[in-house]
Amino acid sequence: MLHAEAPTPVEAQINLPDGRVLSYAEYGNPAGRPVFYFHGTPGSRLERPPAAPGSALGPVRLIVPDRPGYGRSTFQRGRRLLHWPTDIEHLADALSIARFSVVGVSGGGPHAAACAYALPHRLTGVALVSSLAPTNRPGGLEGLGTWVQAAFRIGRYLPWILHPLMARLADPREGAAAFEAGQWGNLCAGDQQILGRPEVGRMMSQSFRESARQGVRAYAQDVTVFARPWGFDLGAIVPMVHLWHGASDTILPSHMGYYLAANIPRTRFTEVRDGGHFMVIDILEQVFAAIAA
Repeated sequence: MLHAEAPTPVEAQINLPDGRVLSYAEYGNPAGRPVFYFHGTPGSRLERPPAAPGSALGPVRLIVPDRPGYGRSTFQRGRRLLHWPTDIEHLADALSIARFSVVGVSGGGPHAAACAYALPHRLTGVALVSSLAPTNRPGGLEGLGTWVQAAFRIGRYLPWILHPLMARLADPREGAAAFEAGQWGNLCAGDQQILGRPEVGRMMSQSFRESARQGVRAYAQDVTVFARPWGFDLGAIVPMVHLWHGASDTILPSHMGYYLAANIPRTRFTEVRDGGHFMVIDILEQVFAAIAA
């Protein structure tokens, strides 16, 4: 388990060929194995393991980029999932990293899957934790909250409505205040225990607030991107993909993990008994060990 505060990150940005800025933060060992960590929805480069050096990070150089429109990264009009691997290649090249692993958590999961599909020649490991699965399939929205189901349907069919609606009803800063106040809604006991740790609550609050630096346009865009066809076949993913999903996840039910495991050709799927949506905090060492192996 991780209890110590995280060290101060190294923050920077790169200029992309299309004129956008991609912002990121680095944690851990600068000479360690490079791992790109893709934050949730909403989220930011401040979403990271709240661990001291030598705890969960160990020999890992953890790089956490802001997705377009989150934090300090420039918004990208018309973004699709397969735009993300191109951004990551540019970032890896700018950092002189030839090969690397990717870890996607929650809404970062589809982005890691896109990298597994598009960048197999660059990847040394792939992990999806508490990941969203495609929702435009029979039963794809089963078990999601009423508001979440509505947002996915609006995002798929009426995306121009979603941004102003979420600006009124889903400001991540309200979520940050809930983390600070210890009000986590309908979460399992495991999630409540994890979020009840002061360092975790602070980290999630900071990440949520930073995610809304430019408003909620990126948040709405993420939902729209997820609600539509992902643009690639899960069955065409070549690398081994390590999957973890909590049996007690009340945000993204475990059928998401089972669907990914059934449709990605080479997977190692672990359903964590009593695990919730935020269990990555407690299993990160397992994740790093798996993708290193």
